[in-house]
Amino acid sequence: MRTLIGRLFHFSYTVVGTWRLLKRHDWSWQQPTRMAIERDDEAVERHLAAGTSIAAEHDAW
Repeated sequence: MRTLIGRLFHFSYTVVGTWRLLKRHDWSWQQPTRMAIERDDEAVERHLAAGTSIAAEHDAW
């Protein structure tokens, strides 16, 4: 998040400052606690190797 803020706004925050900014707006760092069961790593690797998008294949964005 700190890097994103810097790139978008050309403004530097410390890690603590970034955390406080998120908390002030009732946001939090969201990280999944486990990997999705439905995930198909082989399919992801095939698409990456072919240079295609899984979303494009399903007319999604």
